[in-house]
Amino acid sequence: MSMTPRLRTGLAASMVLGLPLAALAPMTASAATQVSSTFAVNFQAPTTTTPTGYAGDSGQPYSDTRGYGWTTTAGTPLDLTANGRQRNVSPDPLLDTFMQMQAKSGAGTTTPGTWKAAVADGSYTVTLAVGDPSYTDSRDVVNVEGVKVVDFTPTSTTRSKTVTADVVVSDGFLTVDAVGGTNTKIDYLRIAPAGSVTPAQIQVSSPEDALALGSRMVFSTVQNEFRAGHDLTITNPGGSPLSVTGLAVTGAQPRDFRPCDGQATSFDVPAGGSAKVCVRYTPQVNAATTSTTVISQAVLTVSSSAGSRDVTLGGLSAIKYENDKEPSLQRIAEALGYTTNVGVTQRPFYGSVSGTSAAVGDEVLAPYFTRRDTSAPVRLVPLAQYSGKSANKSGSFGWYAKGSSTNNYLYAFPGGADGSHNGYGQNQMLVPATTTAVNGVNTQSFSPSGAFGIVDSMSFSNHSDDARNGSRWHNLRSYPAKDAAGRTIPGAYLIGNDIGGVANNSPKNWDYQDFVFLLLNATPDTASTQPKAGEYSKTLSTFTGTAGGVAGTGFTTAQGTVDASKIAFANGALRVTSSNDTNTSHTNALQLGVSSGTKFRVQSRLVGPFTALDAGAEQQGIYYGPNASNYLKAEVEWSTADNARHLTIWKQVGSTGSIVTSILLPGGNSDRIDLRIEVDPAPRDSAHYYGDPLAVVSYSLAGSSTFTRLNTGDLNLPPSWVTANTPAGIVASHQQGGTPFVATFSTFSVTRVNG
Repeated sequence: MSMTPRLRTGLAASMVLGLPLAALAPMTASAATQVSSTFAVNFQAPTTTTPTGYAGDSGQPYSDTRGYGWTTTAGTPLDLTANGRQRNVSPDPLLDTFMQMQAKSGAGTTTPGTWKAAVADGSYTVTLAVGDPSYTDSRDVVNVEGVKVVDFTPTSTTRSKTVTADVVVSDGFLTVDAVGGTNTKIDYLRIAPAGSVTPAQIQVSSPEDALALGSRMVFSTVQNEFRAGHDLTITNPGGSPLSVTGLAVTGAQPRDFRPCDGQATSFDVPAGGSAKVCVRYTPQVNAATTSTTVISQAVLTVSSSAGSRDVTLGGLSAIKYENDKEPSLQRIAEALGYTTNVGVTQRPFYGSVSGTSAAVGDEVLAPYFTRRDTSAPVRLVPLAQYSGKSANKSGSFGWYAKGSSTNNYLYAFPGGADGSHNGYGQNQMLVPATTTAVNGVNTQSFSPSGAFGIVDSMSFSNHSDDARNGSRWHNLRSYPAKDAAGRTIPGAYLIGNDIGGVANNSPKNWDYQDFVFLLLNATPDTASTQPKAGEYSKTLSTFTGTAGGVAGTGFTTAQGTVDASKIAFANGALRVTSSNDTNTSHTNALQLGVSSGTKFRVQSRLVGPFTALDAGAEQQGIYYGPNASNYLKAEVEWSTADNARHLTIWKQVGSTGSIVTSILLPGGNSDRIDLRIEVDPAPRDSAHYYGDPLAVVSYSLAGSSTFTRLNTGDLNLPPSWVTANTPAGIVASHQQGGTPFVATFSTFSVTRVNG
C-alpha cells in the first residue's frame, strides 16, 4: 500500500554527501529482522570499502536474517553480486558506486532486480541517488512502494540525480524497483521517519566539472600576469543548515592557489541554498624568468558539518605570449588534469607535436565520430586557445555530417577588443569563454543523426577528415582522454587543432594547441579511415624483390607505366632497364608518397660505373613532384652538347621544362654517386614564414659523407607541390636517340631535417 510521494529533487553533477545517520541497530520482528528506522545503504561492488555511516549492499539476495537485499520482481531472492560497480572516477564514494538493477546482456545478471528492506509499518522519508559517473547509457527509473520517485536520463554534464520522497509502508517491507527504466543504476538509499528534519548535505561544482575529471578547477596566466579568480559553488540540498568550517589548500604547489581577497573561510549555507567560493591562481615561479612553462597542482579541501570534499586544482603559467613561448599541447593536457600522451616531439619547432599524418602518442586516427549514446547529445567543450592576437573574435567551431558540405557551427571565442588579458581576450588561456559563432549560435551540445566530423571556419577550414583539408594536411588530432590515474574516460576525446596550411606564408607550426577541445559522448566511426599519408621517414635498401609494393621493390606506386620485365634485383641492389620516355611520360618511375609539411630530404645511391650513359639523353636519377608534368629531378645524364656525362637539375612545370644547373660529372665517372633533393616547404626565420618552398640539390661521390651543393641560387618550388603525400622516386630513361641501359640503385630514403 502506498500514497503519492512528496518529491524533493536535486541534481548532482559532482558530489553529494549526507551527515552519517544513526548507528545501525536491527530490530527483531517475528517475520524478519527489521532495519533501523534511520537506515542508510550504499550499493557497491563486492570489493568496495563501505562509506562511513552506511551499510554496504553488493547484490546479496534478500534474507529474513539480514533484513534487506534483492529479489526478482515476483519476490524470489535474487543474487545480483555480478552487477555491483565501482568506477574510481567520482571523488564521492556514494556516487562512484552503484548497482545495475537491469543489467544489459554481458554486463552481469540480466534478471531485473527489486530491493527491499524489512521495516516497521509507517511513514518514511526516502532519499536515493541514481546514475553512473562514467556512462550515460541508462534511463534511471526508480519506484518506491510502487510509485515512481525518479525518472532520469543522464547526460555528459549531469550524470546523477538525487531525490527525496515521503512514502507509506503498510506491509512490513520498503520495496524499491526499476520498472519502466532501462539499465537503471541505483547509487545509495537512506530512510528516516517522515517529518524528521533531513540532515545538511554538501555539493561542490564548478564549470570545469565538464572536463569529466571529477571535481576540479583550472586556471591559467601568462608571465604571472594578474588574472581574477573564479568561483566554486557549494550547494546544500539538505533540510538543515550547512556549516562550512574551513578552506585548506594542500598538495604539490599549495602556495600557487589561494582564496580571493575577502573570501570567508567559514560560513553557513542555508537548507536548499548555495554559496560561492572564489579561488585565485598565484604561481610562485615566474615562467618568463625560468623560460619554462609552469604547471601547478594542488587540492582544495572544503570542510563542513556534512563532511569534507576535495577539489583538485590545476594551473598553467606560460613563458610569454605567442610563438615558441606558448605551452605545448602536452603541458596544456597536464594542467587540465589529463595524462594522455599527445606525442609532442619538439620537431620541427619548439612545441611541435609532429609534422607526420600518422598517429602519434595515444592518438587515434578518427576522421569521423558517432554518438556513443544515441539518447544523449554530443558535447564539444572548449579547453584552450593559444593562437595569434586579434581584437576580433575567432573563427567558428562546430561539426558537419559525414558526406555533407554543410558546416554547423557551435561557437567562437571573443577577441581582445575590450583590452582584457593584455588585449588577447579569451586567447592564450585555458578553458576560454565562448561567444556566438558566425551563424549566431553559442552552444556546446549537438545531436547528429549519424557519423560526424569536427570543422572550423578559419581561412584554411580545418576538418577532422584529412581528405577535406587543403593538400590533405592532418590538421586535427584526436586522443582518448585519460584521467589522473591513466584510465581512459569512456566516450571522451581530446581534439587538438593546428591551423593553417604549409607553404606560402602559412602560420602552420604543428603544435595542435591553437584550439583544443574535449569531445564527449563520442566514439570513432569504424566505417571511416583517413586518406593514406605520405612517408615521414622511410629507407629502402637490400633490394631482394620481397619488399612488397611495385614488383617487390618496396616503392608503393609509379609515376607512369610499370613494366615489371625491366625490374630486377642483384647483390641487394635494384636494377631498372631504361625505357624510351619523354620529359612528361615515364616508365618504371618508382616512387613513395612523401609527407612534405616539414623540411625533408629525398636521397638515393646510384651505383656505377656510368659508362653505359653514352648517347642521346640517357639518364638515371631521382625526382620530387606531384606528377609527370610537375617535378624536380636530379640526375646523371649524357649530354650531346659536349658528349660528356653531367650532373643535372631539371625542373618541369606543366608543359615547360628546363635545365636549372648542369655540371660535368666530376672525374667523368664514379663507382657510386649519392644524389639528394632537400626541400624546405615553408622557409622561416625564428618566428615567421617568409616565402615559397625552396629546394637544394646536392651530391657526394664514392660514398663520401660530404655533400656538395649543385644549385647555386634559390630554387623555388610551386606551393601546390607541397602536400601530405607528394611523390618522390627514381627514374631511368634513354631519350632522344639513346639506347637501353641498366640503372642500378642500392638505396632510396626519405628523412627529416631537424625532425
